[in-house]
Amino acid sequence: MKKVLFIVPHNIDPRIKKRIRIFINNNYQVYLLYGNRDKKSNNELDLLGINNITWVNFSNSRSTIKRIFNLLLFSKNVCKYIKNIQPDIIYITGFEALIAVCLCSLKNRKKIFYEVPDLPGGRWRRNKIFKKVIDKLEKMLLNNIDRIVLTSPFFIENYKEYKTKIFIFENLPEKRIFANFEKKHHEKFTIGFFGEIRYKKSMETLIEGLGGLNNIDIIIAGKGIYYDEINDIAKKYSNIRMLGSYDYEKDIVYLYSLVDCIYSVYDLISDNVRLALPNKLYEAIICELPIIVSKGTKLEEFVKNKGLGFGISPDNKNELREIINNLISYKEILKDIEGNCRIIKDMYYYENIEKEFIDMCL
Repeated sequence: MKKVLFIVPHNIDPRIKKRIRIFINNNYQVYLLYGNRDKKSNNELDLLGINNITWVNFSNSRSTIKRIFNLLLFSKNVCKYIKNIQPDIIYITGFEALIAVCLCSLKNRKKIFYEVPDLPGGRWRRNKIFKKVIDKLEKMLLNNIDRIVLTSPFFIENYKEYKTKIFIFENLPEKRIFANFEKKHHEKFTIGFFGEIRYKKSMETLIEGLGGLNNIDIIIAGKGIYYDEINDIAKKYSNIRMLGSYDYEKDIVYLYSLVDCIYSVYDLISDNVRLALPNKLYEAIICELPIIVSKGTKLEEFVKNKGLGFGISPDNKNELREIINNLISYKEILKDIEGNCRIIKDMYYYENIEKEFIDMCL
């Protein structure tokens, strides 16, 4: 039986769980080494059927020195784990894991797959020199990689010279989870944000733009670095519910049944926001709900071309209010979006691409 080792420098999210499940369902022995950034146990991982799970404390510190120290410690554990397990495939996700593996001396050549959830240099858009250094280092390390898995088709522009190695695997929802979704009627028009709260300005636009309006409810589920600040602002308004953390597989369908529209607006501070297509896009399509996104992004282009929703500037409350008022006043807009979603939704299930993915891994 073949072995695959997942190396993940952060806590395990739904995307990684889905990747792990594919290998388990195709009779691979799965091993996992991950960086535990919040020092919480991930007991639900035991239910996936992973052969062995090892985690290392990985600080979220913004100090460059601490981050380098953490990375070296993580790499030491990675090298030791690879040597002990001798996997057939090493599946790494994120730039830190790429560095950690490339620091190891691999005596027997392994198949190495590198998944790019976010562009490493994308967060340094304003520091062009540092961005160039990160991009150059990544390109140098990619010579050791067999396949590159991109989570957005628009990331390709950063990896043009590696086209033959690229596999596109978007953040698609699983049919088994959304099969029983049912749209529900709500007394008030309800807009929802589900996910990590890591962009402050766009969340303030949602809360301050629609907070206090009698004909609208707002539901926010998820935590993140700005949760406490956003929660304090939300307390001022009676029409906002902050639900906190949720279990994706158990709760996501229920959350979508609570809303009439999805808010997926992010601050335009990185190339990742400009180029990424988030899972909320595909979930909104499958649930036949309109989605509001950031202007000036590939996500907005996609949404407008398919007739799925609208774009706003992340700090423009008036644009947001106008869109919501139109959705409430003109029901035909909602009907048109529902119809557009229904036409294409079957294309965007995770299961559609599983076989192609595992064939690529063989």
